[in-house]
Amino acid sequence: MRTAAPLLALLLAAPAAAQSVHVVAPAPGPGVDFTSLAAAVAAAQDGDLVLVRSGTYAGFGLNGKALAITADAGAQVQVHGSLFVVGLAPGEFVSLSGLAVDAGEFSAAVTLQNNAGPVWLDGCTLRGYTVAEATLFDNGTQGLVAQDCASVALSHCTLLGGAALRGEPALLAQDSGVHAYASTLAGGAGHCDAFGVPYCDAAGPALEAHGGTLALQSCALSGGAAAPGLPAATPGGCDALASGAPAVLLGPDADVWAYDVALAAGGATPPCGLPGASVTAGDGQLEQLAGTPFVVRADSPVREQQAASVRVSGQPGDLAGLLAGLAPLPGSPLSAGLLLVGAPSQFALLGRVPAAGELVVVLRAPVLPAAAEGAGWLLQGVRLKGGDGELLGNVQHALVLDAAY
Repeated sequence: MRTAAPLLALLLAAPAAAQSVHVVAPAPGPGVDFTSLAAAVAAAQDGDLVLVRSGTYAGFGLNGKALAITADAGAQVQVHGSLFVVGLAPGEFVSLSGLAVDAGEFSAAVTLQNNAGPVWLDGCTLRGYTVAEATLFDNGTQGLVAQDCASVALSHCTLLGGAALRGEPALLAQDSGVHAYASTLAGGAGHCDAFGVPYCDAAGPALEAHGGTLALQSCALSGGAAAPGLPAATPGGCDALASGAPAVLLGPDADVWAYDVALAAGGATPPCGLPGASVTAGDGQLEQLAGTPFVVRADSPVREQQAASVRVSGQPGDLAGLLAGLAPLPGSPLSAGLLLVGAPSQFALLGRVPAAGELVVVLRAPVLPAAAEGAGWLLQGVRLKGGDGELLGNVQHALVLDAAY
């Protein structure tokens, strides 16, 4: 562990966008502004921050508004019902942090649609709807759907496809730019039943992409497991076969770049369950590159003047840096990866990863301007030197709150 270098302290003390803070808790009380996420989102103005305390909340929709919605430090925030972010204009930015979302019956846990502005998700768990007893008339839902979105970034997220007769994808991307870092995606399991005629449907892939460009870094993807199938009355025979899902299912014009990514096909139970393939390419393209993990994570949210840590996980000897800025980029491709933080920005050198594999840099959050209730910085990890060369790593919307919160 080391203390922050002067350059890092200067970086974090630089002016950031001031925000009003709206506090959400399950019950009214001192310091609580709203008891529902929907009410807080409706009242907030562009650029505001919604701070969510531990509790269970209903789903909500966000239409054409730039907001940061984050669980408080240490809070357990559960959302029962789906969440929608739609209609962001260029220059509008939404971040969702620390939310666990269980999908409603008819929609993905989170649906992102027609967004020209970027959406970042950090530390979120998104569970698609699962049908308890599979029938021909009930469907599960996806963990995340991104449709016609310019830039979606996932960091430290878990996405789970729902299970029904047919398993659903953890992530369904349609004509979108999606960038996933240090995340786990698992497709939903398929099921069988005899509806007059023995029938088994397919399991869901971890990722299903149709069009668009996707970048995956230090992620684990696993296809949904096949149902056991339906054995026949004759020993060794099968009335219906079931298939495990691929980790990645690529439709037409989908282009996927994968660095340090583990792909696992959905498993199966013989003799009537068949394992899936790790990739079903269709007309899409998948480029896989071997590499080593490099992940940077800062404490967030923190209060002004509070001690906070930036942790870097990597290979011993990796030289780590941090880029901080105020404007997100849709994903500018460079030789070292995708640049997602734009100008104005500053760079700080963090140091080398020690033999234990984790570098910890301790800093003190800055004092906010008198009128600011909160402020945010967009962070992106940078590996300057290591066994696998330069690399642009994961992103995070790091938030600092007034001490009163």
